[in-house]
Amino acid sequence: MENRLLAVEATILLFVARMAVISLPFRWIAKTLGEKENPKGEIDFSPKKPDLELNRIGWTIRRIGDLTPWNSNCLAQAITAQKMLARRGRASQMYFGLKHSDEGKMEAHAWLKSGDTILTGGSEFEPYTVVAVFRKG
Repeated sequence: MENRLLAVEATILLFVARMAVISLPFRWIAKTLGEKENPKGEIDFSPKKPDLELNRIGWTIRRIGDLTPWNSNCLAQAITAQKMLARRGRASQMYFGLKHSDEGKMEAHAWLKSGDTILTGGSEFEPYTVVAVFRKG
């Protein structure tokens, strides 16, 4: 039952986050993401110890994101994870990165980390240069 409630929560928040991403200017969304920090040097993203609650929330968001009929992109997933953690009193950091694609176009990516755990966007962040971090909680 708890897993189903988690899946329902993730589905609703993914929908709300996606609607915000496609309909609101980013500067409005950014105001809800927490305190903006400048990235400082190398950021260690290697997990140190497993946190089962964080792993379960991250897995649920990624899995539901793969199943939604709308595009639950990296930003929608990161926003969803941040909101789910905030509801549970957990701190998080949302990272934004940029890279040049093979075609020379600029590509952006967002991922969310809490403690030593990357909840969303973690498998794809390495080629990106971190340009902004938002800390919440």
